[in-house]
Amino acid sequence: MSTVTWLWILLAVAVATLVFRLAEGYREVAALGIAPEGLDFQAIDGRSTHLVILLVNPAHRTRDHVRTLAEIARLLSSDDLRESLVQCEREDQVVEIIRAAEAPVA
Repeated sequence: MSTVTWLWILLAVAVATLVFRLAEGYREVAALGIAPEGLDFQAIDGRSTHLVILLVNPAHRTRDHVRTLAEIARLLSSDDLRESLVQCEREDQVVEIIRAAEAPVA
């Protein structure tokens, strides 16, 4: 059994979570889709959605799931980061931008 929940459709970002009842040992998985031209998700702010994030989470890992959602919210609250991701043309650019944003500030 699984449940899909759309958490955000705001700031040109859509986040869906999918919770599965899985055996111990499974971990959360995330996928990022980038739509430079935008998608109409009928967001509450009226903007097109350019970033779609899917989180697949084992039901027994709720705490980790909430932490991941908080980190996504923190990272994607940056207009510059969202715009940089939308402008990427290659997967390695996306990974580099996200890793740089996750890096602790010295």
